[in-house]
Amino acid sequence: MGDHRRPRSVFGGLKRAFWNDPARRSMTEQMPIIDDRLAQSIIDLAMRVAEVMLSIGASAKEVTLAALRITTAYGLKSVHVNVTFNSVMLSDHRNGTGDPITLMQVVRSAAPDHAKLQRLQALVNDIESGQPLGDAIVDFHKIRRTPFMYRDAVVILVQSLLGVAIALMYGAGWITLVLVFVAVLLVALTQYGLSRLRIPLFFLQAAGGFVLVAFAAGVAAGRAAGIEALVTVRPSVVVASGIVMMLAGLAVVGAAQDAIDGFSLTAGGRILDIAVMTMGLVVGIVTGLELARQIGYGLEMPTSLAFGPPLGHVAGAMLIAAAVAVLNGSG
Repeated sequence: MGDHRRPRSVFGGLKRAFWNDPARRSMTEQMPIIDDRLAQSIIDLAMRVAEVMLSIGASAKEVTLAALRITTAYGLKSVHVNVTFNSVMLSDHRNGTGDPITLMQVVRSAAPDHAKLQRLQALVNDIESGQPLGDAIVDFHKIRRTPFMYRDAVVILVQSLLGVAIALMYGAGWITLVLVFVAVLLVALTQYGLSRLRIPLFFLQAAGGFVLVAFAAGVAAGRAAGIEALVTVRPSVVVASGIVMMLAGLAVVGAAQDAIDGFSLTAGGRILDIAVMTMGLVVGIVTGLELARQIGYGLEMPTSLAFGPPLGHVAGAMLIAAAVAVLNGSG
């Protein structure tokens, strides 16, 4: 009798290894009934948190997860989140308990602010820990109204120091470092002034590139005039330092992260934004170089590689890390 059971048990084990048992399916859980007004408040909070997070440097996946964590914590478990490069949309079909709710928010700006991002992440954790909806809404509005950690003058100064850090890695002397600081300061002031006028990013980059090359052409003209202090200055180092300051930076990392996470539309938008920034910079530099050549002060191509000592690389790297932290709002 035992011999007859053994083949059956073996066959049953093989069957369980290949097929799921339909009798072991999970039972349907009863969804909590939430009135439309409360559901709209929950979705509105999740949407606004997601919009702010996307505008201050969070990835599309992180934004989506944050919105879902908020809605799930307050009992909405059938919410769909759609994040693109410049918009956030949340929709809840309500499982037949009420009318579907769909809200959308346009992301109008994108500037990294890691301090505010950390506070929003802490808010999401508090919501999951049981924070009441009313308190969460009040806390969110406090976070949203929080200004950038550093003043505009500090940001402009740090941008100039970032250019100096790049020049250090090229082995620049103290005169070149001073000139790089002034050049990048002029670029930062130009871009800041134009941004206050809501000039598009392409033209901000073009104007910055033009100012940078114009300053370098002025240095070249000073060398040609025989100014002794400028003899050892390489205008190409001035231009290169300013270019690195204006490059896309962390935007490339964000685009790559969204592409890896499967948010192709958002990644494509970020990549296009990077291309526009780069093209604007190229247009400004080429225009400046051609104008300098026309007036007889064209920049000479470097004949040797500019490479600083190891100590300069270490100091430059440390200064770059500190500058990038400040520019991204890290505490």
